[in-house]
Amino acid sequence: MGRRRLSRQARRMAMMAVAVPMAAWGLEQAAQRLESRNPGSVWPGRLRQGADSLGGWGQGPLADRLRRPSTTVTRITTPPDDDQRRGS
Repeated sequence: MGRRRLSRQARRMAMMAVAVPMAAWGLEQAAQRLESRNPGSVWPGRLRQGADSLGGWGQGPLADRLRRPSTTVTRITTPPDDDQRRGS
């Protein structure tokens, strides 16, 4: 029996679904480690830039899980209670 080969489309899908997201994740991890060791270096920003550009090419559920979370707005201070507003 002959050996099966992946079609060109299947290989391309595998690259987009597995290899590209893993490479982007690896760059992000390297940036985090480098930032903790040498905070003043410009390299973590460059590695993150590469991870972001690679991450844009990734597709599928793995790419979604490995992406950095989007920036969210969080409230740091809590609003005053009704009692505090009245001055009691």
